Formats: sequence, C-alpha cells, structure tokens
Amino acid sequence: MISVTGQYAIRAVVYLAEVQGECKTTAGRIAAHVGVPANYLAKILHALVHAGILDSARGPHGGFRLLRPAGDLMLAEVLAPFEDTHVRECVLNRTDCPHGPGCHSRSRCLALSEEIDLFLRATSIADLAGCTDV
Repeated sequence: MISVTGQYAIRAVVYLAEVQGECKTTAGRIAAHVGVPANYLAKILHALVHAGILDSARGPHGGFRLLRPAGDLMLAEVLAPFEDTHVRECVLNRTDCPHGPGCHSRSRCLALSEEIDLFLRATSIADLAGCTDV
C-alpha cells in the first residue's frame, strides 16, 4: 500500500528523529543505517527538503535534520511528496467490479482505505521513533 520510495522516506525520517539531538546527519550515514542505496536515498531526502520536512546543508558539517519536532510531523506529510495518501479506491484494484459501486467487497475495501488514511494522518514520526521529546 505504501511504495518502496515512501517506505524509504519513512525509515529515513524516523532515523533522523532518533538522532535529533545530534548535528546534521549525512545522507551516507542515513543510508547505511536504514539499508537504502545512498544515491536513491539522496533523491528522497532532497524531495523531503523541497517539501519542507527536512533542512539540509552542504559542506563538511552538512547533512540533514528535521525542520519540526517529530511529534508534529505526521506520516501523511512524509509520504505526500511521493504518493497520494488520500486515494479512495478499492484496495483490491477492482475498477471493473461486476457488482458496481454497491459491491459489498468494494465498500469494505474503501473503508479499509479510509482507515489507512486516518492512520497516516494521526501517526507522528515520534510515535514510530519512540521519541519522548515532542
């Protein structure tokens, strides 16, 4: 339900929340810790900078850090640069459902989609990182 890119973004942001007391963290260090190819992660991190989720700086003391406290940053915000988190479609991808919009399975799938959306909007990065400093 969440793309690989979205999963990598979450892993990187959670890691940054866990090391938030430190100076900026390099893309290479983040990639090594979360097990993501460094070049691919660098593109993800820069997209998060453009989305206003991360701050970055170049140079020997450069790297990435969260712009806001982890408790104020929701999963939906982290995923937004990479995917539509408000998709309301059948999770079974039944666009050609023989029973039409009233299909019992379709309505249950849509309900699941809404629950996932609620989870993404209500779960903070601090919730996942176990941060106490929110």
